[in-house]
Amino acid sequence: MGTVTTQFVLKLAQAAGLQIDPCGRVTATDGTVFDIGPADGALSQKQYTQIALHILDHHPNLSALAMDYARAVDLDDFGALGLALKAAPTVRDSLLRIERYFPILSDTARQKLIEDTSGARFVLEWTTDPGPIERLRSEAALASYWAAMRQVTGEVLTLERVTLRYSAPDDPSALLAYFGCEVEFEAPETALVIPAEVLVCKNVLGDPAMSRFLQAHLDTVLPSEPSFEQKLIQLMSGALSAGVPRARDLAGELGLSERSLHRRLAEQGQSFRALLERAQRQLAEGLLRQSQHSIAEIAFLTGFSEQSAFNRAFKRWTGQTPSAFRG
Repeated sequence: MGTVTTQFVLKLAQAAGLQIDPCGRVTATDGTVFDIGPADGALSQKQYTQIALHILDHHPNLSALAMDYARAVDLDDFGALGLALKAAPTVRDSLLRIERYFPILSDTARQKLIEDTSGARFVLEWTTDPGPIERLRSEAALASYWAAMRQVTGEVLTLERVTLRYSAPDDPSALLAYFGCEVEFEAPETALVIPAEVLVCKNVLGDPAMSRFLQAHLDTVLPSEPSFEQKLIQLMSGALSAGVPRARDLAGELGLSERSLHRRLAEQGQSFRALLERAQRQLAEGLLRQSQHSIAEIAFLTGFSEQSAFNRAFKRWTGQTPSAFRG
């Protein structure tokens, strides 16, 4: 299960106007108390989701909350990583720092800077199912990246476009006002589309020597690189909603031939089928615990064409039916 730094949760509570005591306890408007803990700690994704859903119950304008969250984010609150973003020479370098070092803060998402001749896309991808707060997390993340770019340069910057994977909300005005550009909904990816001239903007505190020093420090605390098995399971999990993935396709994503993929698995005493079932089981258990998806929907999302086949497989994996496991 993924983890999220408590700093993100505290900022969300702050943006919602909730009371936060020095020990990291948040009191909601109905008197519910959440013990989030110190800013340098971490919460499970399930805990984060529970708190965010409770906040949303009392803050009906989701997009306004996400934008207020981004305004509350200060790079100085994120220690060496925040300083590394400020010390990077240009906006491009700052975004590359986010891409590389974000796993220090959370393993639930990854970012990718994709450049071409006209500019770049800074793409957000979820590595775990974001559950019922995907829209809040996506908007808050993109808004905070944009806030960071403006903070490190101290300049008025302009985006070309923002793209979001889900349908448009009833009132997108908070998004349009914050980003100041076109916002495209039901897009293939969640991303900031950044003009080429913004990428080369110099940062106010840009210092190559300091940047190298901070990168060396961050490398020592960066989570270890996932194993070959973990990478393959992650790819499988991401592909299952489109049906059972083929070994040939996943091998290509790893830069291998299908034969080399099977050979590497055999060397580790594994098989593609066994890892696929592990990916299906892990994804199914996570969705049953963390989401409001129906069991029929979860069957589809884990690569099964029929719920009855999913039920039989899940009972074989766990000794329980999906309904009993969820209960």
